[in-house]
Amino acid sequence: MPKIRTVFLSLTIALSSATTHAADLWGPQGFTGFTSGLQTASQDVLRETAKSYCATLQQRTDLDLSRVRVATFRDIDPILRRATQHGWGTLDLFTQKELADKTAVALLLDERTLRQIDEKYDLNGAWLISARTLLTDHRPISMDYLIVGQGKLIIGYPYESAVEVIEEGKPLDYRYEPFIEASIVNDQARRGLFDLKALNSPTGEFLSFEGPMGASVKSFQLEDRSILVNYTLGIDQESQAAKTPIVLKRTSVASQADP
Repeated sequence: MPKIRTVFLSLTIALSSATTHAADLWGPQGFTGFTSGLQTASQDVLRETAKSYCATLQQRTDLDLSRVRVATFRDIDPILRRATQHGWGTLDLFTQKELADKTAVALLLDERTLRQIDEKYDLNGAWLISARTLLTDHRPISMDYLIVGQGKLIIGYPYESAVEVIEEGKPLDYRYEPFIEASIVNDQARRGLFDLKALNSPTGEFLSFEGPMGASVKSFQLEDRSILVNYTLGIDQESQAAKTPIVLKRTSVASQADP
């Protein structure tokens, strides 16, 4: 019996700690308090940010654009810092319950904010803020914008290209498209990014999100110690991927250590 009590107590402490981490991610006033001070994304801001895909946001997603708030680097930096302290990866961050809530607001990160994030943090996910293309000149490609919330993750890149993503020390090929969309789910049954799809023109047909070896990636599901990747490569398949945490870049750590 004492052993059972000890196990139960340990589990209670672990769950309490995880809940506390989730609660303090957004600061002392929670997600509502965090977003209440953010500026609403105007139509002009949305047009300038999403460019030719602004109409796609309006007509081909179920986002309520009146509930999109602009988050600057100053707003996001404390969130990412807390995520690094908790050892979270981007999937942990993007699938928070507040971001899965369709009735809540969504956050818009523009190109400038993303560039500032990329200078300080390695997000270590499938979608890099800055990636190396596999074009003949190996030019870099940088994320134009990111919208997360209302149960959606939407990412924009300037053009379509195969890119190199390092996962567990191995280079893997992904195809980035100008518009990538996923549904955020966080409930008792599952947590992750599902129903992945992409566009390479604003009025084109939705495509699969293409991963290594041309696989059509359907979802990234968060598990306790890994990520379950569901994909189609001839037949429906699944594989386990490591959870790689968000980390401060060495240059940023070094600069913070300077007197």
